[in-house]
Amino acid sequence: MTLPFLFLSCKNTTNNAVVQNNDAPRIILEKTKCYRKCPAYTAKFFQSNVVKLYPKENFVVTKKSEGKLKKGRLEELLKEANRINFWQLNDEYDNENLMDAPSTFITVNDKKQSKKIRVRANAPKNLIRFIQQVEKELKTLNWTTIQ
Repeated sequence: MTLPFLFLSCKNTTNNAVVQNNDAPRIILEKTKCYRKCPAYTAKFFQSNVVKLYPKENFVVTKKSEGKLKKGRLEELLKEANRINFWQLNDEYDNENLMDAPSTFITVNDKKQSKKIRVRANAPKNLIRFIQQVEKELKTLNWTTIQ
């Protein structure tokens, strides 16, 4: 008798994965820890203009929170990613001699493709400016703590 319930449970898990995939973040910005007081967090920008923030250390917001972008702002950021040829950039910009530099991961998802870039050093200026634009959005949002 438990066997049918087992299969039903698996089917529901698969459907949930599809729903979550349809609501995948369009942009993800992640900053990693360093030995100093670098902000460490993950921010996820969704198509609905909702931004979910998962702070880790040294960030103004200390609990999982959510904010809302101005209408059209996400599309502007995605257009900027296309303008700088995000899809043709390297997957990593680094300098192995750096010891205490945090990494920044920037992921952009559009309807056809997804790309994640790791940045620690030597990134092109247009990529650095794009990351700064995304970071700037985090500073302008009104955050509400969520569970």
